[in-house]
Amino acid sequence: MGNRDLSERLLVFAVSVGKVVDRLPRSTFGRQIAWQLSDSGTSPMANYEEACAAESRRDFVHKMSICLKELRESKSWLRLLKASELLSAIKVEPHID
Repeated sequence: MGNRDLSERLLVFAVSVGKVVDRLPRSTFGRQIAWQLSDSGTSPMANYEEACAAESRRDFVHKMSICLKELRESKSWLRLLKASELLSAIKVEPHID
Protein backbone atom coordinates (compact mmCIF):
# COMPACT_ATOMS: atom_id res chain seq x y z
CA MET A 1 0.00 0.00 0.00
CA GLY A 2 1.39 3.39 -0.98
CA ASN A 3 1.38 6.62 1.00
CA ARG A 4 -1.56 8.00 -0.97
CA ASP A 5 -3.57 4.80 -0.45
CA LEU A 6 -3.27 5.07 3.32
CA SER A 7 -3.92 8.79 3.19
CA GLU A 8 -7.14 8.16 1.25
CA ARG A 9 -8.23 5.36 3.59
CA LEU A 10 -7.74 7.61 6.60
CA LEU A 11 -9.74 10.36 4.88
CA VAL A 12 -12.58 7.93 4.15
CA PHE A 13 -12.47 6.72 7.76
CA ALA A 14 -12.61 10.29 9.11
CA VAL A 15 -15.60 11.13 6.90
CA SER A 16 -17.28 7.88 7.92
CA VAL A 17 -16.75 8.64 11.61
CA GLY A 18 -18.21 12.09 11.07
CA LYS A 19 -21.36 10.56 9.59
CA VAL A 20 -21.72 8.18 12.53
CA VAL A 21 -21.21 11.03 15.02
CA ASP A 22 -23.88 13.12 13.28
CA ARG A 23 -26.42 10.31 13.79
CA LEU A 24 -25.87 10.04 17.54
CA PRO A 25 -28.59 11.22 19.89
CA ARG A 26 -28.02 14.51 21.68
CA SER A 27 -28.21 12.85 25.11
CA THR A 28 -25.37 13.34 27.57
CA PHE A 29 -23.98 9.89 26.77
CA GLY A 30 -24.42 10.39 23.03
CA ARG A 31 -22.64 13.75 23.12
CA GLN A 32 -19.74 12.29 25.13
CA ILE A 33 -19.22 9.46 22.66
CA ALA A 34 -19.65 11.89 19.76
CA TRP A 35 -16.96 14.21 21.07
CA GLN A 36 -14.48 11.43 21.87
CA LEU A 37 -15.07 9.54 18.62
CA SER A 38 -14.93 12.69 16.53
CA ASP A 39 -11.58 13.58 18.07
CA SER A 40 -9.96 10.14 17.86
CA GLY A 41 -11.50 9.28 14.49
CA THR A 42 -10.29 12.34 12.62
CA SER A 43 -6.85 12.92 14.12
CA PRO A 44 -5.14 9.90 12.47
CA MET A 45 -5.63 11.52 9.07
CA ALA A 46 -3.85 14.71 10.16
CA ASN A 47 -1.17 12.87 12.14
CA TYR A 48 -0.40 10.65 9.15
CA GLU A 49 0.09 13.69 6.93
CA GLU A 50 2.44 15.12 9.57
CA ALA A 51 4.31 11.81 9.71
CA CYS A 52 4.84 11.92 5.95
CA ALA A 53 6.63 15.23 6.45
CA ALA A 54 8.60 14.09 9.50
CA GLU A 55 12.00 15.64 10.05
CA SER A 56 13.60 12.40 11.21
CA ARG A 57 12.91 8.69 11.46
CA ARG A 58 12.27 9.12 15.18
CA ASP A 59 9.72 11.88 14.46
CA PHE A 60 8.05 9.66 11.83
CA VAL A 61 7.78 6.71 14.22
CA HIS A 62 6.41 8.95 16.96
CA LYS A 63 3.71 10.44 14.72
CA MET A 64 2.76 7.03 13.32
CA SER A 65 2.45 5.67 16.87
CA ILE A 66 0.03 8.51 17.63
CA CYS A 67 -2.00 7.49 14.55
CA LEU A 68 -2.17 3.91 15.76
CA LYS A 69 -3.09 4.98 19.29
CA GLU A 70 -5.93 7.18 18.01
CA LEU A 71 -7.23 4.42 15.73
CA ARG A 72 -7.26 1.98 18.65
CA GLU A 73 -9.14 4.55 20.72
CA SER A 74 -11.64 4.99 17.89
CA LYS A 75 -12.20 1.24 17.80
CA SER A 76 -12.92 1.28 21.54
CA TRP A 77 -15.48 4.08 21.17
CA LEU A 78 -17.13 2.28 18.24
CA ARG A 79 -17.33 -0.92 20.29
CA LEU A 80 -18.92 1.01 23.16
CA LEU A 81 -21.32 2.63 20.73
CA LYS A 82 -22.32 -0.77 19.37
CA ALA A 83 -22.75 -2.23 22.87
CA SER A 84 -24.80 0.76 24.04
CA GLU A 85 -27.23 0.35 21.12
CA LEU A 86 -27.42 4.13 20.61
CA LEU A 87 -27.27 3.30 16.90
CA SER A 88 -28.13 0.06 15.18
CA ALA A 89 -25.28 -2.40 14.77
CA ILE A 90 -25.73 -2.11 11.01
CA LYS A 91 -24.60 1.52 11.16
CA VAL A 92 -21.66 0.90 13.50
CA GLU A 93 -20.26 -2.53 12.58
CA PRO A 94 -18.56 -1.58 9.27
CA HIS A 95 -16.44 1.02 11.06
CA ILE A 96 -15.12 -1.36 13.73
CA ASP A 97 -13.29 -3.64 11.29
